[in-house]
Formats: sequence, structure tokens, C-alpha cells
Amino acid sequence: MRFCLCFALLLLGSTARAEDTEMSLQGVFFGFTDSSGELILIHSPMQMDLSGNLSAVLSTGELVCLESLGYRENGSENNHRQTVYNFDNLPGYLFGLPDGKIASGRTLLLAEAGFLEERTSLSVTGHPPVPLEEDLVARIEETRGRPVAESWSLAGIESGISIVMVRFEPGDSTNIASLVLVNGDELVFEDYIGGPMNDCSVWRVDDGGVFDPACFRIIAAFQTPQGLEIVRTWMGAEGESVALLEDNGPVFREVLTGYRYWAPL
Repeated sequence: MRFCLCFALLLLGSTARAEDTEMSLQGVFFGFTDSSGELILIHSPMQMDLSGNLSAVLSTGELVCLESLGYRENGSENNHRQTVYNFDNLPGYLFGLPDGKIASGRTLLLAEAGFLEERTSLSVTGHPPVPLEEDLVARIEETRGRPVAESWSLAGIESGISIVMVRFEPGDSTNIASLVLVNGDELVFEDYIGGPMNDCSVWRVDDGGVFDPACFRIIAAFQTPQGLEIVRTWMGAEGESVALLEDNGPVFREVLTGYRYWAPL
């Protein structure tokens, strides 16, 4: 998975899901905060039906009810970067945080009540990447049939669930890194396929061939009747991808994806 092109923020569910599941994802969006952390924007060049009340889902598991401030048209000085510096010029739907503020420029999942009714929001605790224990690395190597070159612990989710990352040794000129959910005996993978290591952009544009786990954040997690869902962001030189992922063991399924383009400033 390489993000070398510019994409607008996507607001639709994946067409790979069954029709009844797609319908249940109506009213789910990605937004981001302004420099003050007191406003949230759903970037959209065209008006949509946003009649329902929205809540921001925080990594703490908290749901924050938002105050709708209506639709804002495109600004005359819009440079099409989805950043705090261009926040006031972007078209889309504005929301206020009546009870406080969130960190500046933070990507968030926003959802209507229908989405949240069948999900329990879970607390996520992120931490600086640290190497994995040898026994877990051995489990991952055995499961995938590939030796691990580097490994990192990334975050914990309540109930003893962990999110870790690994970079496998290159094989057959293929560079693979993976985000891995560790839930007891279960391992669930999201793979990132890189290009040749002699390329200056292996996994992301201008990454210099370095896979950096510090560029990932788990911003939300849910328990559903079908299993776990997580929301992860992946920052690169030109922007940040975001995805709502469903535990579809042994691999994650992308349910909702988006991209914030922000370079050059």
C-alpha cells in the first residue's frame, strides 16, 4: 500500500462490504480540528445530508457531542491543503466543541447515533514505539512464514488487546510491514507493501526507505457484536491516511478510508 497520489477525504464506506453493512455505515465521517482545537471540519466540496447529530469519538473512549455550525463555502484563498493553516478556507461542515477542545490539527472519527448504538467505544493508550518481546515476534514469524527485521509495540486497548507493528525481512524484492492486532491467541494483520529498497519512496512518498512506526496512531476502537474495529492514522511527508478497520481475522478489512493532503504547505 503506497500513497503517492493526492486524494480528497473520502466519506463513503468500502464497496467491498455487503449491502446491509454498507447501509449501517451511513453517518460516519472523518474530520479534523483547527489550530485552537475548538472547531472540527468535515471537508466536503459539496453539500450533503447531515441532518443527524454527530459525536466525536476520542481515543479515551469518550464520545463528545458536537454543535453544528452549518456548511461553509469554499474560500477565495483556499490552497486545497487540509491543514490548520488552511482551515478557514476549506469548504465543508463546521462543528463546535461546547465542552472544551481537542489537540490542534487532529484527525477524528465523527459518527451519528445509529452507528454508535451497536458499538462500545474502547479506551486506547498509545505510547512511544518499543521493541516487542521475543516470544511474540516468534509467533508473528511462524504465522506469516517470514522473518521479522524490526518490531514495535504501538498501543494498548482495554481488555488486554495490543496493537503492534513489524517490518519483515525483504523477500523476493518485496518489502512488507504490518500493523498487527494481538488479542489473546488471535493475530490480525494490515499489510503495507513497499517498493524496491533502492527507491527513495518505499512505503510513502519521500520516506527514504525507512518504515517509521511513530507515524501511526490508533485514534479510536470499538467492540461490536461481530468483533473489534480500530481507527488508525498514518502520517507521511505529503499527508495522512486514515482508515476504519474491521477485525476480519486473519486480516483487517478496510471499512472506511480517507486522506488529508497537506504538502507543500
